[in-house]
Amino acid sequence: MRAARPAAAGRLPVLARGIVDAAYRLLGALVVWRRMWFVLGAGSGFLIWLALVYQAARADTPAAWLPTLLFPAPLVLAGRWLLDLPPGVVFRPAPLPSAWPEPTMRCLASALFDTERGNEWRLLVRSRLRFGRDGALELASPPPLGSGPAVARAFPTRDPYRPAPAGPVADWTLIPQALDATRWRGSYASAAAYTATVGMLRVPRGAITACTPGWQYARLRRWPALRLEYRETSDLLAVAYLAFASEAQQVWAAQQLARH
Repeated sequence: MRAARPAAAGRLPVLARGIVDAAYRLLGALVVWRRMWFVLGAGSGFLIWLALVYQAARADTPAAWLPTLLFPAPLVLAGRWLLDLPPGVVFRPAPLPSAWPEPTMRCLASALFDTERGNEWRLLVRSRLRFGRDGALELASPPPLGSGPAVARAFPTRDPYRPAPAGPVADWTLIPQALDATRWRGSYASAAAYTATVGMLRVPRGAITACTPGWQYARLRRWPALRLEYRETSDLLAVAYLAFASEAQQVWAAQQLARH
């Protein structure tokens, strides 16, 4: 029985990590409706506070008024924390894994992109990841279409009275979520329409103030990710998240950011 105690004790941290991870997954699913939860929580908290005031007035003692003074504090702190979260982002810092680096040109980015319509926040969108010669981080979402035969196959000029020919197409043209799921759920009508949706983000290496590895949560899922804090041209502090398909890709991107 004594020999089993260390094993049981070793399982406790694993169980605790599992509980924390499950809580973050749930939060990642709920934070999409964070403003609705804020309104419901504020309304419920106000009703509870009124009930506490009513009980304190009936008791008519100084000690009875103490809960009415202490109760709003955690509600205000929780509401401030919820509203300060970037739209739809739940991130948990974690040590960088010891995986072998795997180069990649793709990631799921959550950031403020520069588009033809102005600055636009996009969450977990399929993006091209590139590092410039000066170490600058360059993101493009959806990935630029490029030119050549692949574009002709993806957006062929066809007779509307004839059926479309079968053939390979660019894989990202089949993923409308790569653009903006809240605004557009169809496929791209032309190469020009695709190009018009491309958003860009370039962060100079000197503007990056912090790079934190961890996990990004959304829709009950999680991805190995990096949180970047950087200063914009207006000297305001901004944040971007890079989520990857594997921990090996996360390690490679972290090394690229640390190298320059």
